This record gives sequence, C-alpha cells and structure tokens, in this order.
Amino acid sequence: MRGVLCDDCDKWRRIPATLADQIDEKNCKWTCKDNNDKDFADCSIPQEKSNAEINEELEISDGSCEDDARGAFLKSNPNQSTASQQSS
Repeated sequence: MRGVLCDDCDKWRRIPATLADQIDEKNCKWTCKDNNDKDFADCSIPQEKSNAEINEELEISDGSCEDDARGAFLKSNPNQSTASQQSS
C-alpha cells in the first residue's frame, strides 16, 4: 500500500502501490471519490492516520506536521508527486 494525497481535500489515503505508481507516471489528479476503499472514498471522511503519524512513517521532521503533512513531504521531496510510500 502507498499513500496518495487527495487533490480536493489534501487528505492522505492508502491505495494499492500499483495504482499510486500509475498516478505518479501519468501525473494525474486523484481525489477521495476515486478510492476503491469505500470507507475512505469521500472528502468528508477523516484520514486513517494523523499527519504526524504519516510524517513519522515517512521520516519527515517538521515542527508543524499536524498542520501540513503535504507541505513537509513536498519540501523534503521536491521532485516527487503527492503519492508517497507508506507502510501497510
């Protein structure tokens, strides 16, 4: 499983790594409604993990991690898209 960031609500969702790779390769938009896991297929549903937990898994050190996991990820990985490797 890998994490991908919803382009509409900026929440992280876990999706199959093969799908995340396709999103990376095509650099296409991905939203919660595209999620096959219906438990997390809507922007109104909270993230499965907090931004702090995600940052810890990604080994990102950022004092404001609760505020912006995406910003911290993009700052530390400027050449990568919003799909990120997360442990399953």
